[in-house]
Amino acid sequence: MASAYVFIEPAAGVYGVSSTGTFSTGGVPAANPPFMFGNVQGATDPTYGYAEFMFVCGPAAGTCQSGDAVLLLNNTVQQLGTASTASYGPVAYLPAPMTASNVYGWAQIMGVADYCRMTNTVVAVGLPMVVGKTIGILQSAVGTTGYRIDGLKCSQYSATTNSNSGIMNLYYPQYEGRPQ
Repeated sequence: MASAYVFIEPAAGVYGVSSTGTFSTGGVPAANPPFMFGNVQGATDPTYGYAEFMFVCGPAAGTCQSGDAVLLLNNTVQQLGTASTASYGPVAYLPAPMTASNVYGWAQIMGVADYCRMTNTVVAVGLPMVVGKTIGILQSAVGTTGYRIDGLKCSQYSATTNSNSGIMNLYYPQYEGRPQ
């Protein structure tokens, strides 16, 4: 699902919020990345307003899907979930899939994330989110024991036969490993 966010200060060669680029084998860029990793850019959406995105590399192992919650570690992403609970730090949402360490693109760190993959249990709007049982997917604190993510709240939840998704409000979320 493509995000409608558009960068406020577009520059030549800038990848869109929902776009990615790749390095060739051996770590040499197929084309030079348009930004230094860790660069933060502001963007606007006609419905959701202002948001910020960080330019990052994909995970060293595994695949991050569009709408996944991720940890930001040294300007790279790692799926957030039970397998990564030993790592703490800033949390973001991905508007585009990051399939390997040779993929680069944007991770949302502030504003309204318009598509977030959610757990298949009921998510309570307005409650803190916790690390879920499925990697990359979060759940609300209702009836769960888990580790809370500060600066992240669900504002809308939708359950369908094929997909559970939500809209999240992000304010530089942090995963600090504190119990709910």
